[in-house]
Amino acid sequence: MPKLRLLLCCLALLFLTAPAMAEEDELAPGFDRCMEQSGGVTTEMLGCLQQAYEYWDARLNTNYKKAR
Repeated sequence: MPKLRLLLCCLALLFLTAPAMAEEDELAPGFDRCMEQSGGVTTEMLGCLQQAYEYWDARLNTNYKKAR
């Protein structure tokens, strides 16, 4: 449950900053397509958000290891 809470907090921050992002920018590779294919179904949309989270988590971990 703590991971879900963290995910939801991160996603809330992303949605708050989304208007500042350029329209052509995508949250993560394939995110826009995934959301379009979700058909507005919440569980499907959460799956898309989980994929985006995993993408950025992996990038963060890779860059953190390089920085160390």
